[in-house]
Amino acid sequence: MPDDVKLLLGNEAVARGAFEAGCRVAYSYPGTPASEILPAFRRWVEHEGEKAICRWAINEKVAYELALAAAYTGRFAMVSMKQVGLNVAMDPFMSSAYTGVKGALVVVSVDDPGPYSSQTEQDSRQMALAARVPVLDPASPAEAREAMVEAFAISHRYQMPVMVRPVLRVAHSRQSVALRPPQPPPQETGFERNPHRWAATPVHRYRLHLELNQKVVRLGQEEEQRIAAQLKGLEPGPFAIVASGIGWAYAKDAVGDGCPMVKVLQPYPIGRRVLAEIQRLFGAVLVLEETDPVLEQAFPDS
Repeated sequence: MPDDVKLLLGNEAVARGAFEAGCRVAYSYPGTPASEILPAFRRWVEHEGEKAICRWAINEKVAYELALAAAYTGRFAMVSMKQVGLNVAMDPFMSSAYTGVKGALVVVSVDDPGPYSSQTEQDSRQMALAARVPVLDPASPAEAREAMVEAFAISHRYQMPVMVRPVLRVAHSRQSVALRPPQPPPQETGFERNPHRWAATPVHRYRLHLELNQKVVRLGQEEEQRIAAQLKGLEPGPFAIVASGIGWAYAKDAVGDGCPMVKVLQPYPIGRRVLAEIQRLFGAVLVLEETDPVLEQAFPDS
């Protein structure tokens, strides 16, 4: 196997994607199926001979706040946890969508459909929807690496946190993953005093909420363009499959090229016009996702 291709666990691919994107700050609290991400990130850093902050925290809320503080100063930061841990971090998670960041912050919440090692079977995409934070739903370890790089780019471009949500069967499966040279970390800018942005008072939050709504609209339009590009290669017909995350992998394995398929990387936010176009082109649409109908409910006729 070439040196630039490695057989990686999904969580190792997540860590590699963060490292390649220029992330050099990572916090976490251990919990299956997310526990391997932080140790893997540390190994990538050491393998490349670089320096990074890579630490466990006493809980997910503290981990989130430490990563968020780094992102406030212009750094690229990652915080990882399982879906139950996201409950613990919900206070700063919800608030940080309003304030945004100066560098980039990617929240990795690994879901556990089943559940196999968790108290609940909750879908982290619902949390992202509630917070109005974009969420990427990778379908494989290789796509998880790509999703991390894309998530950091979105976070930096829009100055807001972004969630990446691999599920158990992505996090704990293995695949040959092509590695890319790591990007250098961004220059730290330091924390800039700005009460209009950072102070949690209603007069400021109202304006920040309006700005957040505008970001969500633009992000939905970007996902529309990605899906519209796929539709150009499909012939209209009686049936199609629209899938996100591991649902795409299951469907592709089951039907191959037997019917038209549309892959959705960003189930939220997503523009409804392109979903309406899918309904116009195909008589019946089967939506596959794990676990809740987040993508399905975005269709205009749902």
